[in-house]
Amino acid sequence: MHQQANQLLRNDVETFNAWRIEHPDEEIDLSGQVYDGCELFEAYLFHINFTGCSFRGANLQECLFSGAILDKVDCTGANCSFVQFGPAELINVALQNKLGGYLLQGASLREAIFTNADLSRSSFRETDVEGADFRGAILRGTKFFHTNYEAARFDDNAGDQALFLPINQ
Repeated sequence: MHQQANQLLRNDVETFNAWRIEHPDEEIDLSGQVYDGCELFEAYLFHINFTGCSFRGANLQECLFSGAILDKVDCTGANCSFVQFGPAELINVALQNKLGGYLLQGASLREAIFTNADLSRSSFRETDVEGADFRGAILRGTKFFHTNYEAARFDDNAGDQALFLPINQ
């Protein structure tokens, strides 16, 4: 199953999304895979284990990573604008009704690398980015609400670009 999901994701995101909607309970482990430069625009990547994957230079724009495990991923130079890493916000109502609880969990992004990635208007609501590296990333309009960003590394001006709300508020 993991190989089938991997091939679908690499070759046809629309078909992968249709399959994912029909199989939301399927446990998928794609840890260690390399998706450098892949076109994954609008992929439904919720509840998938991507530990140690490389997405260098990939187009992850508008992807849905709710509940995914992204520990130690490398997103250097990736387009991550409008990505949902936490519980899904502003998503198609029909999809929300069909997938409900699958879209309500935050992702784990411990020690992830987002160096020089475009994270404009992305949401890290209720996620764990402990030890992640955001240096050089574009964070314009990015939300870090109720997020564990302990030991995460940001540029000095990150607070001018992104919105931060501590985990206990």
